Amino acid sequence: MPELILDRVTKRYGDIEAVRAVSFGIADGEFCAIVGPSGCGKSTALRLIAGLESVTEGTIAIGGHVVNDIDPGDRGIAMVFQDYALYSHMTVEENLSFGLRVASKPRQEVRERVERAANALELSELLDRKPTLLSGGERQGVAVGRSLVRNRKIFLFDEPLSNLDADLHAKARLEIARLHRERGFTAVYVTSDQREAMALADRIVVMRAGRVEQIGTPLELYENPDNRFVAGFFGSPAMNFLPVVTGEPRRDAVTVKLKGRKDWEMTVPTQHPELAPGTSLTLGIRPEHMVAAADASLGVEFEAHATEQLGGSSYIHGTSRHGEQIAVKQKGYSAAKAGDKLNFTFAPDKVRLFNEAGDRLR
Repeated sequence: MPELILDRVTKRYGDIEAVRAVSFGIADGEFCAIVGPSGCGKSTALRLIAGLESVTEGTIAIGGHVVNDIDPGDRGIAMVFQDYALYSHMTVEENLSFGLRVASKPRQEVRERVERAANALELSELLDRKPTLLSGGERQGVAVGRSLVRNRKIFLFDEPLSNLDADLHAKARLEIARLHRERGFTAVYVTSDQREAMALADRIVVMRAGRVEQIGTPLELYENPDNRFVAGFFGSPAMNFLPVVTGEPRRDAVTVKLKGRKDWEMTVPTQHPELAPGTSLTLGIRPEHMVAAADASLGVEFEAHATEQLGGSSYIHGTSRHGEQIAVKQKGYSAAKAGDKLNFTFAPDKVRLFNEAGDRLR
């Protein structure tokens, strides 16, 4: 049985539905991330799980028991907030150990847990300081550490690393992953950073406008998005999108042509070969799946605007003839410069097609 189940959970604030009939289950010991743009309802969903907000409709069950009317402190969860929520009159050490001391844990155990968390988050030199003397990143580190030292069954994280600098962000993320692996707790992790979610989560719930768009493993969401929104949300840079129209249908495939290009077409496998000729679709292709075209007539032309040289790889950014944003990933160094006209092609099995409503054609 899943450790945590949301069954058609809805949260309304007056006439506004912040969360709309959300349903999903999280298995015991699973690390689940909830992602989506700002305002999509992901943090509200987390607060509903924590009991900090009341459910308007639907049920939330933890360990097989409905907890809609259970107080937050009795749900057996630990939570890390985005806005720190530290005790300003306490030192870092006291903040880290507070929950353990309230639970009357042995002093030696408290000391060991606090030292371990402080070392992992580079807080050892700050244990005697109070939050007012810490930077924003250091305060967030204390908030993360205070939750990690507690031995709870379910951990809820509300964008806990958003204020950390790049180096500490990476270390804290690895520490969260290590603790999850070693302790086996169930984790629900809210973030706007799709890279963070893909690095940490076993499964990801993608939300938009209060609804669940798709649930899957990081690879499933990246390789097989259900719609254009999910396809565009994952990947950095995001998937390229080009307008195409259908040609004559073929068995188990559809021929598509770039709008404005009579000399370019591609046959893409699909379960919808019955599409009428002239149907407008959107072709999606990842930057890493685009390769230089040997023949310009066989490729998609775009004008380079900027090139990011990242050492092991390069990203060329530009626009197509009709103004669509294009990004191409290449290994190593790229000699492309602003103003260059480039042509790239791609394999049909890497193409994803979306209809005008944004739904994926399988």
